[in-house]
Amino acid sequence: MSTDYGAAFAELRLAEDFRRLLRAAFRTSSSGSDLVRISGFEFRHFPHEAIVDLLNYCMYADNLIFLAEDRLITDTVAKFNWDPKVPFDQFDVRSIDNARNATENQGYRDRFLASIRDRLGTDAVKGQALDLCQELFVADGARSDEEDAVLQNLRKLLE
Repeated sequence: MSTDYGAAFAELRLAEDFRRLLRAAFRTSSSGSDLVRISGFEFRHFPHEAIVDLLNYCMYADNLIFLAEDRLITDTVAKFNWDPKVPFDQFDVRSIDNARNATENQGYRDRFLASIRDRLGTDAVKGQALDLCQELFVADGARSDEEDAVLQNLRKLLE
């Protein structure tokens, strides 16, 4: 049996590059306050909940859930200065329920995605969110037609 070490190392480099991107994109302010720095901007009202909602929506886009997709969301959240008043696990249950509802009901989806767009705020944060969606869509090894359609719709919504 032959192992393709070149492909394995390329995947590891890609994963490390992605972790570096996340650390840079979601760096906490050095002042020790409750601010989060994203792409050079500081926020008191964290867009991280909107990002988690968006990633959960993307995870359900093709009706197939992979461990790699869930891991990407977990790794992303680990970079946030999450508000302890609402534990992430509690928020995530509600977020997943909203994402499932959005995939099943067009009216709900329109309201849910509009809410995400408004909570993301700046173009810079929207761009980071789209980048994370693209990473999520290939986390399982390939992007499906359903995921392509969702990504195109998200680009229209967020750009």
